Amino acid sequence: MRLGGIFAILMYRTLSSAGSERRPYKAEVVGSIPTASTGERRPYPARNQRDSQNSNHSHKALVGSFGTRRRSPRNGGAASTKKVKQSILHVALVVRDYDEAIEFYTKKLRFSLIEDTYQPEQDKRWVVVSPPGSSGTTLLLARASKPEQESFIGNQSGGRVFLFLQTDDFWRDYREMISRGIKFVREPKEQPYGTVAVFEDLYGNLWDLIELKKA
Repeated sequence: MRLGGIFAILMYRTLSSAGSERRPYKAEVVGSIPTASTGERRPYPARNQRDSQNSNHSHKALVGSFGTRRRSPRNGGAASTKKVKQSILHVALVVRDYDEAIEFYTKKLRFSLIEDTYQPEQDKRWVVVSPPGSSGTTLLLARASKPEQESFIGNQSGGRVFLFLQTDDFWRDYREMISRGIKFVREPKEQPYGTVAVFEDLYGNLWDLIELKKA
């Protein structure tokens, strides 16, 4: 036998022997991942299961970020659930003299004098009057302190009715005001909303005396 043939036979036997001792290849299972601590493989969720979990996580994130979020006020303050409650406290009426205005409103209109306080830092008085039985807006009698303010005495609304005095008995108050010398410039009239007449105060400001119809 030739030397080349002997060499070929030896190589075949060597390869056959090595092949018989090799461990068979084991294909890895698709859908498994190694754990960080042991290196063992654990099943990996199927694609449709992963999609479902990712969808749930995304939905929870959206709800957490937007679904329960409160919108902040535009002024930059903290969000609040408190209901806003406001009211008009005073309406300023420009007068020529404190005492003559107090005399008219307390004697002829029977208003109550709520406050009369001197304020030395501004050399003025804080004078507040209110209709009898009223618990709402009050009238602040403000003396004109500058020439440009004096021109508005008796004409704060440019000739329109400026203030509205509501009563629970129109004819009672109307007759009593007439007896005290109050000048009415428009006679009583029945309107769809109630009974009304227009009178002047000592400076010429126009007022409505009004009794609203009961609902």
